[in-house]
Amino acid sequence: MINVQIVGDRVVAARFLHLSKTMQGQMAREMRRLAILLQRVVKMSKLSGQVLNVRTGTLRRSITYEIEQFPGIINAIVGTNVKYGATHELGWEGDQTVKAHMRRVKSEMKGKLKKGKGEGSIQVGTFTRYVKIPERSFLRSALREMSPLLKREMAHAASRVLAGGTL
Repeated sequence: MINVQIVGDRVVAARFLHLSKTMQGQMAREMRRLAILLQRVVKMSKLSGQVLNVRTGTLRRSITYEIEQFPGIINAIVGTNVKYGATHELGWEGDQTVKAHMRRVKSEMKGKLKKGKGEGSIQVGTFTRYVKIPERSFLRSALREMSPLLKREMAHAASRVLAGGTL
């Protein structure tokens, strides 16, 4: 017959509970730091000429990050809420309806307009056109390029917490 007695099991259990809470907090801080880094790379590199050029800055300003925490899980989300951001990120192909509008006419065409039709503009009716927008990934490509660094930094953070240090 084999008898096993564990001495200090409550101390070990308490230590693991404390370590778990410490790990969760420290890893969340590290995840936030890395999400901010990814956000900066997207804004400064991908949306400032490398993938897309800036016209108004709306897409670049819309890049945000969010940290979600659940027991044992930490998610970092970097993205945009601008509708055309998804179009550029994923590409799009299909028919697009263009609403009726007034079109300004170039100066050489003004002389050909009939009197009473407006000064330098013509009415264009509703029409449908086929559009093919190529994929120009700025979020997924940044994540893919930074993935080795992000993994390495999270591993180092976990090692520091397990070694008893802090981040």
